[in-house]
Amino acid sequence: MGHLKEKHVRELQSLSDSLAKATEEMGALSNAKAEAEKEKRSQEGRVAGMAEQNGRLRRALGQREKQQQDLQLDLEDLRGAKEEAEERLRSCMREMQSLSHAK
Repeated sequence: MGHLKEKHVRELQSLSDSLAKATEEMGALSNAKAEAEKEKRSQEGRVAGMAEQNGRLRRALGQREKQQQDLQLDLEDLRGAKEEAEERLRSCMREMQSLSHAK
């Protein structure tokens, strides 16, 4: 009977050691999981920040494109006004020449 008791004690000690090791590993896994979740939240924050910055940059780009279109239209208007002014200048020059020939 003493031999069976010692065998059971050894088995219980082995199970106790296994349980302690498993508990330790569970703690380590729990800590690793907490660190992974912390890193995930950190990355999500960075991604959200990048998305926000991307939105700001897209809006700024849209504004710049609109300004460029407006400037292009202004340039076309100025070219048209220049051509019109040059034509009026040529007309005035012709009129001055005809007046000087008429004298």
